[in-house]
Amino acid sequence: MSEEDALSVNQNYAHNVPSMTPVQAQIPVTEFVSALAPEEEVEEEDELGWLRRLPWWRRPRPLWLFPVVFLFALAAGIMLAARFWSQLSDRTGRKHILFAALGGGLVNDTVAFAVSAVPMSRIPTGWWILVWGSVIEGVLGSTGVVTAMAQSYMTDVTASGTRSHEFALLTGTLFLGVAFGPTIGGLITKYTESLSSTILVAVAVRLFIFVITPGLPDSLRPDVRIRAVAEHRTRLHEAYEHQSKTMHAWVTVKQVLMTPFHNLAFLLPQGRSDHYERLRGDESGNFQAHSRHEPRNASLLFLSAAYAVEVTCMAVVPIKIQYVQLVFGWSSSAVGLFVSFSAMTRMLTLTVLLPLIVR
Repeated sequence: MSEEDALSVNQNYAHNVPSMTPVQAQIPVTEFVSALAPEEEVEEEDELGWLRRLPWWRRPRPLWLFPVVFLFALAAGIMLAARFWSQLSDRTGRKHILFAALGGGLVNDTVAFAVSAVPMSRIPTGWWILVWGSVIEGVLGSTGVVTAMAQSYMTDVTASGTRSHEFALLTGTLFLGVAFGPTIGGLITKYTESLSSTILVAVAVRLFIFVITPGLPDSLRPDVRIRAVAEHRTRLHEAYEHQSKTMHAWVTVKQVLMTPFHNLAFLLPQGRSDHYERLRGDESGNFQAHSRHEPRNASLLFLSAAYAVEVTCMAVVPIKIQYVQLVFGWSSSAVGLFVSFSAMTRMLTLTVLLPLIVR
């Protein structure tokens, strides 16, 4: 490959890197959970009593998770598989799945660094190595699993009455990393004049997270883990009970493929018995009219549809970045400042404005 071709390849890769960072903005903010009644709060505190018997360095708490989420977002600059990994975490623990998902991101970033630092003629698979790096990260869950494990960790160690506040802080911490990550990456690229240096810093941060994650205290209660294992064995026994041994492999593959789509069932309108629709006077004594007006709660379906539209609109962000780079000649540092400003506004909204409104 000639020097002009290599320069063109590096420039194209440099233009594509900033456009990947806004993907983190698509991570949903968990809905707020209503506060419990006083007697339920006491029961919830009793359920978390096992945490207080542990020494402080072995006690899972949200504080342990904030640096990991912050550094992960900082390194990235930034669900279908999340369902499978979430169920697996109920049987093995949260930090093991978090460790695997972070490992996938580390592999993908290492591949990106190798492509930027090593001539393509020395890479056996050529550009396909980028595809395989993304495949490995996707199989291990990537950002979706990291988000799911963070939310599961927070749910395990917080009471329902304070969970919405903790989730807002967690998401704000994530956007804090997204705010500083692009700016730092842009400055490193500007002053070193090397994209490989920026990717190397990201790889180093990823490696640091990957090393410290096994030291996090696991948040899963032992009795919850035992119950999840028992339920999983029961489901497997029921699935294999009337199947021959030759069909066991097919049943397993079918469960793995269909498990992600089981998530969508809870989006369907559900019947609710605590709400009755007012009927017209001539329908009050009509049995068929009552059956036609059976109340159904479709709020979650409409909310999901609205969020789908929002995510679709977010797809224009990479196009905006490519546009300003092409028309206005923005550098990587300028794009980093633009993304940082957007993430900073989200972070301030979640950590300052939203808690004040909720309070």
